[in-house]
Amino acid sequence: MAKSVGPLLSLSAHGTVGGALTYQKSGKGHKTYRKSDHKDAKSAAQSTQRALFDAAVDSWQALDELAREAWRWFAKGKAMSGFNLYLSHYLRGKSLLLIFTLDVSVLDGPEVLG
Repeated sequence: MAKSVGPLLSLSAHGTVGGALTYQKSGKGHKTYRKSDHKDAKSAAQSTQRALFDAAVDSWQALDELAREAWRWFAKGKAMSGFNLYLSHYLRGKSLLLIFTLDVSVLDGPEVLG
């Protein structure tokens, strides 16, 4: 009898079948995973964290464009966007106050206090 080397007796397959198996193709070949049954715990701590995150996003959206641009500028050279940097500071309870220092010869840039 012939041996099948591809998933689902085909050359390629991807996606979830019957809500039970997930097929993926990666650089190393085809992989099959059993779909995990992740349950949303909805614990008190999880609800608190979600509310804090929602408040952080609302706070970002309430900023004027100049303040957002300052956060984007401060995030340059870091592996994150201005939005991510702002949320990181907000969620860790750090100060969101930006102070710009300008020297005639050197622009130090914004410093985040906290």
